Amino acid sequence: MKQWMKCIVLMIGSLLAAPLWAGDAALYGAIAPANAGFFRVMNASGGPVSVGFKGKTLNLAVSQCSPYAFAVEGDYTVTLNGQSQPLKLVQGTQQTLLWQDGKVKVISETPFKDKSRARLAFYNLLDTKLSLLTKQGKSILGPIDSGASALREVNAVRTSFGVGEESKLLATTPAMILKRGQVTSLFVLNVGGQPHIAVVESVQ
Repeated sequence: MKQWMKCIVLMIGSLLAAPLWAGDAALYGAIAPANAGFFRVMNASGGPVSVGFKGKTLNLAVSQCSPYAFAVEGDYTVTLNGQSQPLKLVQGTQQTLLWQDGKVKVISETPFKDKSRARLAFYNLLDTKLSLLTKQGKSILGPIDSGASALREVNAVRTSFGVGEESKLLATTPAMILKRGQVTSLFVLNVGGQPHIAVVESVQ
């Protein structure tokens, strides 16, 4: 088995983080209309990606995820490094566009409704089955197939996580606070030939 390195990339992608792209004339962080759909872009490639949407652009570094953007439901086009990707937004839905190996994979997600709890979202972007574990090695989610994802609502807590094959830890995160009403997404991916955990926080 290949040598695994414990390497963490911590990204914060709050819904109200910055004035980026947005639906219609609104700046990012404005209140979404009732008929809006949401999407974000995760860069799981080995280089930067330029994202274009409705005349606005956003550059994402390796293992970086954008905040969620929104637009009224309808058919749109997103460009990633000059490649056009059809984007269908439906009222009340959300999705992650995964950019990897020069291709786009669309991951449909269940919107987060229970704001009295915290949500964990686990994305396995490696080529082997993985589980999300406690630091003691207990399974929280998984095993998850390569390219798959899973969700779980949990109580607010301060903790750290690991990923591994069955109960064997391969990489861990530093301690983090899971907050009520917040989604913590953990993307496990290869960067430079080594496994990384990219942690992205949002309220979506």
